Amino acid sequence: MSSAGQPSQATFARLRVPAIGLDAAVAAHVIPSGEGMPDPYGPADVAWYDFRNYPGMGGTPGQGGNAVFSGHVDYNATVPYARVRYRGPGVFEGISRLKAGDTVQVTRGGSTYTYLGTTSESIAEDSPRWKSIWSSNVRVETVTLFTCTGTFNPADLSYSHRIVVRAERVEGTARVIPLLPDERWAVGTSGVTHPQALARGSRTGWRRSTRRTRAAASGSPTCRVRRPS
Repeated sequence: MSSAGQPSQATFARLRVPAIGLDAAVAAHVIPSGEGMPDPYGPADVAWYDFRNYPGMGGTPGQGGNAVFSGHVDYNATVPYARVRYRGPGVFEGISRLKAGDTVQVTRGGSTYTYLGTTSESIAEDSPRWKSIWSSNVRVETVTLFTCTGTFNPADLSYSHRIVVRAERVEGTARVIPLLPDERWAVGTSGVTHPQALARGSRTGWRRSTRRTRAAASGSPTCRVRRPS
């Protein structure tokens, strides 16, 4: 994908998913009222969708809601901004391999927000579920990543399904904290909000002792879908 470079519009954020080696620039796309969701500009950039015309949907990283991102799974066309022909995998080619607990990071405005994967599923392009998938009514700030999958139709260059990955925001770092001078330890959670992060800290950070141990906490091609409605 390096031959395609990055579009100049991809300045909204940076998206990283270490488990699949993804590190990509993100461009913001406003969804026009009554129209479909715009495609990313090329094979290497990610689209974040601004749902301003669809109240109750979407979100912004670090500001709550459900931030929705898409990227191409593959690409076979001239890249408009680079004026080069590219044929090969797209930036989201690997998201189908993500599993619960994998980390998603979004860097924007000098801050990095971390999310842990919760679900991954394949959904038909014409499914009635899309409105609920884009909904901003989520229990924890969420990111939703999606790309094409399923059967490819060469007549209209489209895929039958979308792979949809969701991740929830986690704050803080699970770590081991010494409680007292007598060698008692506990798993401390510095502002951790996500149950998977708590569980991960407990599994990897627990130190056994012959003395009594107690717990404590420190601090508290086209891959569009139809229009959101």
